Amino acid sequence: MFRQFMRDLYTVLLQKPFCWKGVASRREFWSATLFLWVFATATYMAANAIKEAGDKLVGPPMLWVTLLLVIALVLLVFWWATVSVGIRRYHDTGLSAWWYWLLAWLVPLVWGSIAMTYLVTESMSALMVVNLSVIGHLPHIVVSLMPHRPSRYLTIAY
Repeated sequence: MFRQFMRDLYTVLLQKPFCWKGVASRREFWSATLFLWVFATATYMAANAIKEAGDKLVGPPMLWVTLLLVIALVLLVFWWATVSVGIRRYHDTGLSAWWYWLLAWLVPLVWGSIAMTYLVTESMSALMVVNLSVIGHLPHIVVSLMPHRPSRYLTIAY
């Protein structure tokens, strides 16, 4: 199982990080998603620690700024790989990339805006805001769990 997990990560991060053609299986998508979320969380924590240490130390600030820029660049590349595998996963379910942008990005943005509006007007508790934000991601999660359907996107990506 770990070997397959590593093979899926190799495919997503090294073989097809910028490829939007073809398909991605459920296992490949969720393996990449799990790894990238854990990596992003660890990187955020490391960046926060670097920033805190940079505020306390009297060293050259360019070192800390450079480290933070490298971390930001790595996260940008991994974000792009996440978009790539998400689009290929939608292709596997028979949907186009437009559905990915709609369900994975626009719907959560709208729901998050609604939730933040209620939080700012103080007409709703913070827990309800979190629940609204989770509801915004449900369509994307449902589509990501759908089984393979034959589609026009089953091309071999070179």
